[in-house]
Amino acid sequence: FSYEDGSAPAVMGRTAIAAIVGGTVSRITGGKFANGAMTAAMAQLFNAETSAARARGAQQVDQKNIFQRAKRWIERAGDWIRGKHGEYEGIYDDFNEARSRGHQNFPGRDNSDIRHKAVSYELTLKYGGGLVRSAGIVNELQGLILYDIPDLPSRLDGSRPWAFSIDDLIANEKGIDAANREGRGP
Repeated sequence: FSYEDGSAPAVMGRTAIAAIVGGTVSRITGGKFANGAMTAAMAQLFNAETSAARARGAQQVDQKNIFQRAKRWIERAGDWIRGKHGEYEGIYDDFNEARSRGHQNFPGRDNSDIRHKAVSYELTLKYGGGLVRSAGIVNELQGLILYDIPDLPSRLDGSRPWAFSIDDLIANEKGIDAANREGRGP
């Protein structure tokens, strides 16, 4: 992800990498993943991306515009998952129905781990691990961009739970691995 590339996917890619690294370092050092991820993502968006845009020749950098471009990219990724691009017609509905069943069968935050394992297992059997993994990552990034960042104060003070969760991605991987071990996926 070269800083010479100012496209929304490049900005999002660099921001996602920063968030994952920041969250991992925070967790390793005894902190919360979400706090480290958010701090690193914000630093990336508002410091590194602003500096990179200036280096590319932008006279004035609108930091809100960087966030809006990232948000539009996430929404386009959601459109792809919703099946607006041919071969994946109907996949969004399948994923959404599986997610709804997961919430019915395993409600609440305390059941998040088993819910994510069960849903990713089910979907891997139908669509394969690569697509399920991609959808899970996009879903978590959507939560970060669309819900966590705009409502950052309530996330940081603990009055609202984080939409982005590395634990959910880990649980997804466990469900994908279980389906792949059985060799029943496509």
